[in-house]
Formats: sequence, C-alpha cells, structure tokens
Amino acid sequence: MSGAPGDRCGHTWPEDYDPEAENGAIHQNCCYRESLPDTDHCAWHADPAETRHKTAKRLADIRAPPEIRDLNSPVDELLDSAQLRGVALDSAFSFQDCALRGADFTEAELTDLDFRNAIIAGIDFSKATLWDSDFTNAFLRDATVTDAYLRNNTLTEADLRDADLVDTDLRDVALSGATLSGAALTAADLRGGDLREAALDGATLTNVLLGGADLTAATLDDAIVTDAYLRETDLEKATLDGADLTDAELRDADLTEATLQEAILTGADCTRAALTETSLREASLEEAYLFRAELTEADLGSADLTDAYVQEATMREANLQEATLDGTDLARVNLTEALLARATLTGASLDGATVVEATATRADFHDASLEQAEFTDAAMQEATLTDANCYKANLTNAVLYNADLTGAYLYKANLTDASLRSTQFVDADLEKAVLNRADLSDARFNGALLYGTLLGDAQIDEQIFESLAPEATEQHAPSLRRRCLSLFVGPSGRDQYRCVYDPKGEGSAPESDDGVPPEIRAGSVYRQFEQLAASNALPEWQNRFFILRQDMQTRRLRAEGDRISYWFQAVQRALFGYGESFSRIVGWSSLIVGLFSLIYLFGGWIRPVESGGTLGQPISWTRIPEAPGVIWDSFYYSTLTFTALGFGDFRPTTTLGQVFTVAETALGAVLLALLVFVFGRRAAR
Repeated sequence: MSGAPGDRCGHTWPEDYDPEAENGAIHQNCCYRESLPDTDHCAWHADPAETRHKTAKRLADIRAPPEIRDLNSPVDELLDSAQLRGVALDSAFSFQDCALRGADFTEAELTDLDFRNAIIAGIDFSKATLWDSDFTNAFLRDATVTDAYLRNNTLTEADLRDADLVDTDLRDVALSGATLSGAALTAADLRGGDLREAALDGATLTNVLLGGADLTAATLDDAIVTDAYLRETDLEKATLDGADLTDAELRDADLTEATLQEAILTGADCTRAALTETSLREASLEEAYLFRAELTEADLGSADLTDAYVQEATMREANLQEATLDGTDLARVNLTEALLARATLTGASLDGATVVEATATRADFHDASLEQAEFTDAAMQEATLTDANCYKANLTNAVLYNADLTGAYLYKANLTDASLRSTQFVDADLEKAVLNRADLSDARFNGALLYGTLLGDAQIDEQIFESLAPEATEQHAPSLRRRCLSLFVGPSGRDQYRCVYDPKGEGSAPESDDGVPPEIRAGSVYRQFEQLAASNALPEWQNRFFILRQDMQTRRLRAEGDRISYWFQAVQRALFGYGESFSRIVGWSSLIVGLFSLIYLFGGWIRPVESGGTLGQPISWTRIPEAPGVIWDSFYYSTLTFTALGFGDFRPTTTLGQVFTVAETALGAVLLALLVFVFGRRAAR
C-alpha cells in the first residue's frame, strides 16, 4: 500500500496482509487521519506513552465522516489496531459495526459503550474495566480479555472463539447464544451469567465460578471444567459430551435433560443436583458425590460410578445397564424400575435401597451389602450375589432364576413367592428367612444354614434334597452290612442327605448365638423338609426326614439325660424306624420266627398231634438225619404261633415249650400291630 503524506497517520493494518487467512481482514487499510503534533500517528494509533494529546475529545473529533464511512462497507469505520491503553471512554463513543481488529484496550475504562456487530477479533482488553457495554453479535475471536472486569455487559450471540478470558470477572454477563468454543476461561467468574444456548465446546473452564449461571441448552462438548464452581447453575438441556468436570462443584445444579456422554465427573460434587433424563452414558463418575441427586430416567449405561457416594438419590427408571458401581454407596437409593442388567456392583452398599420392579438380569452383586433393601418384583435372572449381605432384604416375588447366592447372608430375608428355580444357595445363611410359596425347583442348598427357615407351600423337586449331600462325597451302592444294619437296627448315621446342623453329617454349621443345641436346629430343619416333601408329594423324602428328625430327638434326649424317653425312642428306632419302616418290621418278624423255630428244634418240646389225638415223635434236631422234615415242622409251628393262627396240629408238651410259645405269640401280636400301624401311616400319607 502506498505511503501517506507527512501530516497523516499512515498506520497500516495488517502489516503482513494475507487475503487467504481464515480470520483475515477483508482488505488492508491505511489510516489517513491527521497526525498529532508530538507523534507521527493520529490520536487513534499513537502510543499513549508518546503523546500528551491523546484525549477523548481529540479521538471524537477525528472520527470518519459519514461519506467516508460509506466507502468502508461492510464495516462502518476502520479503527483496526487502535492504541487505547488506559483510556477512558463513555457513551459518547459508539463502535457499532466498526472494525477494531487487533486494537489495544489494555487497562482502559469503558462505560456504556456500543460494540454491537463490531469486528474486534484479536482485540486486547487485558485488565480493562467495561461497564454496561453492549457487544451483541460482536466478533471477538482470539480476543484477550484476561483479568478484565466485564460485569453486567451484554455479549449476546457474540463470537468469542479461542478468546482468552482467564481470571475475567463476567458476573451477570449476558452471553446467551454466544460462541466461546475453545475459549480459555480459567478462574473466570461467571456467577449469575446468562449463557443460554452458548457454545463452549472445547473451552477451558478450570476453576471457573458459574454459581447461579444459566447454561440452559448450552454446548460444552469436550470442555474442561475441572474444579469449576457450578453451584445452583442451570444447565438444563446443555450438551457436555466428553467434557471434563473433574472435582467440579455442581451442588443443586440443574442438568435436566442435559447430555454428558463420556463426560468426566471424577470426584465431582453433585449433591442434590437435578439430573432427570440426563444422558451420562459411558461417563466417568468415579468417587463422585451424588447425595440426594435426582436421576430419574437418567441414562447411565456403561457409566463408571466406582466408589461414588449416591446415598438417598432418586434413580427411578434410570438406565444403569452395564454400568460399573463397584464399591458405590447406594444406601437408601430409589431404584424403582431401574435397569441394572449386567451392571457390576461388587462390594456396593444398597442398604435400605428400593429396587422394586427393577431389572438386574446378570447383574453382579458379589460381596455387596443389601441390608433391608426392597427388591419386590425385581427381575434378577442369573444375577450373582455370592457372599452378598442380604440381611432382612425383601425379595418378595423377585425372579432369581439361575442366580448364584453362594455364601450369601440371607438371615431373616423375605423371599415369599420368589422364583428361585436353579438358584444356588450353596453355603448360604438362610436362617429365619421366609421362602413361603417360593419356586425352588432345581435349587441347590449344599451346606446352607436353614434353621428357622419358613418353606410353607414352596414348590420343589427332589433336587433340593439331593443337593444336601456333600458334593465331594462319591456315592456308592450300600454294602450288605449297611443294608442289614438299616433293616434291623435303624438308620446307620451315615445318610449323606443330612443338613449342616446334624452332628452325624459332614456340615460345619457355626455355633448358635442363642445357645440352641445342634440337635434341635437340625430337627427343626428336618421338620421343615418333611412338611415340604409332604406338600410336594415326595413320600420317600418325607419318610427320610421324619426318621432323621426323630433321630435328632433321640440324640437330644440322650444329651439331656432322659434315659427312659431315650430308650423308648431307641426301641422305636430299632423296631420299625419310628413307625416308617415296613421292611424293618418284616425283618424283625422273620428273625423272630426263625429264632424260635431253632429254639423249638433244639428244645424238643413240640410234638405233632396225630389222628386219634395221640402225640407223635417230638420235633428235635436229633431226628434230622432220619427225618429232615422236622426242620420244616419247627419253622411251620413257629410261623403259626407268631401269627396266632393255631391250627392245632402241633402242641407244646413241656412247661418251657409253653413259655416260649406264649412269648412268641405275644411278640407276634405286637409286631403285627406295628405292621398295621405302619400301613396306616402310609395310607394316611
């Protein structure tokens, strides 16, 4: 550009003109205003430190006339690179539609100025004070506004992309619709500001103060908001995808329907924050503080809430599918109808939480605490609750099909009407739990503690009882000796289907805190099993558990020193298996008939009655070589005597023979009466 006359400013902007530059000047311009007496430049471009004539009046006097301004279209006046450090300007000046690119307003005091639609890219407002000025739709890209005071100014729809506003006071500033993408707002004060629909994508808001600000529908994608103060801030429908809000203060903030996908809120304080319908999918909320936060219908799918504090929050219908909540404190949280499918809650605390009608299919609650939690109607198919603490938890009508509760603590838990098909209760503590009307088909109870458990009308199959056998025990067919012992003297004490309380079993139940002997606890469990088998038409198992229950009663009587009752029980056990063993009565009857036939044979006291009433040769073992039939005669007489049939074809001839005959008849009457008793019990069953 050609030089200006000597009495003219001649200031050129930009010095290195590049028409292809992204934010480039529309054209290069040269100032033709009159120079000041003590410098080569005009009042607008002279260095304030080099002249005494840079006054507000001189600045106003050399403004371009209207006819010149018309030639500067599309701008009103070209004031690019103006040097206004430390100047004081008021409403007498208007920069509407002007170009002030690269201008220097460092430490200036500007009151009630009009910068509407001004092009002031690269302008420097460092440490400037601006009162009630209007920057509506102004272009401030790459502007430097560090440590400036802009309180109560209007920057509606202004373009502040990549601007530097570090430490700037922007309290109560109107920035609605403004563009601050990539702007640096570190430690800026935006409290009470209006940032509705503002674009802050990629902006740096570290340690920024946004308390009470309105960011409704603002966009903060990939913004860095670490340690920011956003207390009571309105971020309704704001977009913060990928934003970094590490350790941010969001107490009582409103993020209703906001989008924070993949955002980082590690350590953020969101106490009582409103996050209704907010999208936090794949967001990181590790160690975040969400006490009493409102997360109704929030989307937290695949989010990471490890060690977060979420006590008393409301998460009704929230989506936590595949979320990570390891060690998270969810005590007294409302998760009604929430989706927790495949979520990981290892070591989490859900004490007193409400998880009614929630879906937790394949969720992992390993080692979690669910004390007094409410899981009514929850769907927890294939969930993992190994070693979980479910003390007094309410799982009424819950679906736990194929769930794993190995080692779980379910003391006094309520599982009434629950679906527990194929559920694993191995080594679980179910003492005093309620499983009335529960579906326990194919469930496993190896080593489970079941003292005081209520199983009324529960639906079962044989698998539940077979699971009582220790898994490590290899099952073999009973030996002949064991068969004989079982037949004649009752249960051998080696029945593998014994509960963990049974002293004869292989269980390892802990000692009772209330001092209840193991025999009583085992007997109570067997009574429950007996009733359960009866209600599910499993007579063989009912028989087994009745015998085992009576066996515990016998042991208890012996331990208490009640010898009379003990021996009465022992006789019942030996004779007819406490009234349950038909085969045992038959065995004893056969043994008595055989024994007495031998007695008669060796005694020689019985003679046959021949025709005419005469007595024949005695039935004696000495006649076996010549008359082997005496063996049969002895057995025949013993059988008739035992059954009291007495056809009269044999007769005892001595007093001793009569005594043995009477004794056998009495034994036969007793055993036959017991046989009828056993038949009666089975028929009644």
